[in-house]
Amino acid sequence: MEKDRMKEAYESTFKIVTKLINGWDPANLFPSAPHDEYELEVSRIIASLRRVNNYLDLAKEIQVVFNKAFDWELTIDNCTSIAKEIWENTSYLRKFLIGRNET
Repeated sequence: MEKDRMKEAYESTFKIVTKLINGWDPANLFPSAPHDEYELEVSRIIASLRRVNNYLDLAKEIQVVFNKAFDWELTIDNCTSIAKEIWENTSYLRKFLIGRNET
């Protein structure tokens, strides 16, 4: 039962983060790119959600993910608003993913 709940939480989180990252579209790939264009980056961001304690830490993780993936030099400022959106939109699901109750 717990495994099913974690799987559902991951899948829901993946959908939310994908929608937000696709909307942000830091590489300006849409509308011509496939919906799953940022799938690897989204997976890495979700893994980061298990390690970070706030949206500013998440912004640093997003910066690293995209700078490595695209050989860019995004700044924390470039990533703060999307990190805050992800943080706010996944607060309930993070509880299932990581077993912590931070906001």
